[in-house]
Amino acid sequence: MNVKVGLDRVLLVMGQMRTAVALLGLCALASMAGTLVVQGLPIQDYVAEYGVVWARVLWYTGLTDVFRAWWYVGILVFLLTSVSVCVVRNGPQIGRTLRAPRYLPHLPGKGIKIGERELRAAGFRPVGSVNDVNIWQRGALNRVGYFLVHIGVLGVAAAGIVSGFVGWRGTLNLREGETDHVALVWQGADATPQFLPFEVSNDGFEIEFYPSGMPSRYATNLRFKGQGVSRSEVVEVNKPVRVGAYAFYQASFGDGGSGVAGQGLDLSNGALATFEGHVYDKANLPDGARIEILDFRPFTVETMKGERPTDVGPSVDYVVQPPDAEAVQLRAYMNHPNMVGVADGQQVGGQNDGAVIYRPVMLGLQDYEA
Repeated sequence: MNVKVGLDRVLLVMGQMRTAVALLGLCALASMAGTLVVQGLPIQDYVAEYGVVWARVLWYTGLTDVFRAWWYVGILVFLLTSVSVCVVRNGPQIGRTLRAPRYLPHLPGKGIKIGERELRAAGFRPVGSVNDVNIWQRGALNRVGYFLVHIGVLGVAAAGIVSGFVGWRGTLNLREGETDHVALVWQGADATPQFLPFEVSNDGFEIEFYPSGMPSRYATNLRFKGQGVSRSEVVEVNKPVRVGAYAFYQASFGDGGSGVAGQGLDLSNGALATFEGHVYDKANLPDGARIEILDFRPFTVETMKGERPTDVGPSVDYVVQPPDAEAVQLRAYMNHPNMVGVADGQQVGGQNDGAVIYRPVMLGLQDYEA
């Protein structure tokens, strides 16, 4: 008896509109988090973007793969249950209301012709008569919206649950002119390959900027070919492209292999060493350290201390692996903006020509294997 009473109480709560609305609100908040945080990247990318502490918070809460997180799928299961209970409990009653006429006994007496004219003007239409009583109808389909809305929510919740259990989200990094058919699904620092049934080619990349240097639009011209697929599409942020059972999103962008040249300052003796390479290159330095160039940005928007976000010019992200210490990821700026007090930026010296040298900004990576 107690079990039955408890179950009835649970079903009563689950079938209430406020429960469904609360669950929908949670789904909306989680979906917003999934759009603000780039999904499905390796853990080191989140460390570089948010720092070690926040990267761990995002990772362990599942915000780096929201739509497959156990708590998000759990919300969808509860939402599916809540809406199903609503439909089962209220559906038959609404169905009977749709079929049953409603009488208006207190209509003021008027001539038949005048009454018919006013009924038509109000949107009623004749549907028949019973015992010499004319029946007029209006808004018979109004409450059909109840079923359509609930069926739509059920469909979205069911699709999210299926996607959470059997779908996958991977990354496919393509330079301009490059073709590949293997996406990587990241779990921590490990990646599992997922083979696509067709090839994807990057035929070109477009980027536009606001006056402040922030990107206003970036898009990739993709070409799909193989297994009955041969088409070209443009994918942009919030404008995915669907090819069969696969959806392609423009999640981020980076350099495709630009040439980079720079100078390194030996803090022990003040000597300058010249270095040249390309993005994604790895090279050994004279002191035994190893360097890998990760990215080049012609525009770098930073929030300087006490200022609004501004473009501080070109920058290079790279990883240095000393021979006897942990690897660190750094960012160096071509124009040497005053980063003192921001991250780990600090002034380390000056040159005879008056130029001031700043230590590159630490990006927080500690467990990188170059």
